[in-house]
Amino acid sequence: MRSRTRSWRSTWGLGVKLASSGLGRHGESEEGSREGGFARFGRIWLALGPSAGPLEQELLASGLSARELPLEKASEICQEGDLILLSPDWEEGNAFLLASRLKSRFFGEVFCVLVCPQKDYPFVEQIARFCMVDFSLGIEEGEVEVLPRLAKMLSKIRGALGRKGTEELLAEMESRMEGDFWTLAERVKEGLSSEKEMSFLEKVADPDTGLFSGPYMAFKLEEEFKRTLRFRSPLSVVLLDLPGVRDMGEERGPLLGRVAGIFLNECRDIDVVGRYDSDSFLFLLPQTGASGAKILVSRILETFDKELGPDHGLNPAIAIVAVPRTGVSKKDELLDLARLTLMRAWSGTGEGRVQIG
Repeated sequence: MRSRTRSWRSTWGLGVKLASSGLGRHGESEEGSREGGFARFGRIWLALGPSAGPLEQELLASGLSARELPLEKASEICQEGDLILLSPDWEEGNAFLLASRLKSRFFGEVFCVLVCPQKDYPFVEQIARFCMVDFSLGIEEGEVEVLPRLAKMLSKIRGALGRKGTEELLAEMESRMEGDFWTLAERVKEGLSSEKEMSFLEKVADPDTGLFSGPYMAFKLEEEFKRTLRFRSPLSVVLLDLPGVRDMGEERGPLLGRVAGIFLNECRDIDVVGRYDSDSFLFLLPQTGASGAKILVSRILETFDKELGPDHGLNPAIAIVAVPRTGVSKKDELLDLARLTLMRAWSGTGEGRVQIG
């Protein structure tokens, strides 16, 4: 199995044509291609290690075309609509960081699935969420027929493809306004009566909290990071995770709404805050160093206790990273550092739940 994978590394551009099963787009069965969970994706890229052996064996017997993904060329060769299958023990590099870079680069319009042994799933899935992996799949020891289960899960996100990305929506908005910022600002002030403009706002806002959505936050991070590099002004990034809300029932929605209100009340007008994923939030704090960001975090934690009660059970873990700094010259490097810092916060207790990277 591993020798086959190594051979893909030397011939990745040609792809690997596998035996026919009609499970996806590249199979010979038209009906299977139309209905299979893989049918709507572009190309399929593999970044799998030994733990994904059962899935690799099924791929060998399927009708799917798959290519080994070369780490050094991943950002260049992947395209919107591609599917990337990863595992934590990928031998070429860090699969988590690869996923986060691709998701940030393509504003979520590539799809990443992380495959791991079921025994490692609870920990791996937590990290995967913060790297914007679309979903994780645990494989039981000795399990067979993993591929049909994966196809079924992929079919559930069928509707996500084909939606316009944030970058395209912003370009369309600028085109409609002919580049006139003040005209756009005036329309916003007047209440955004245009249905198209309202649909734009719905696209960039998280429906549960009213905060900005993850893809739009990726766009804003790119914007703020470029401004920081150009003017050498400080920028702090805060990742705030609330693991305590994951197992909540009907009270989850109202609680997240109250949490979002606390964030907005404590932040300045120039700060940008959004929902990074289902249980975590991203703060962009312009003109703010790490010490200033920690003051904001302290105020938020105090307000949690005051408004939600000391037994709110949110169990927040928080990472703070500030730039400019040596060794961080790209937005992706900044996000990677924030995620690694958050991993340290997860393992901490008390004041150790707030970590500065």
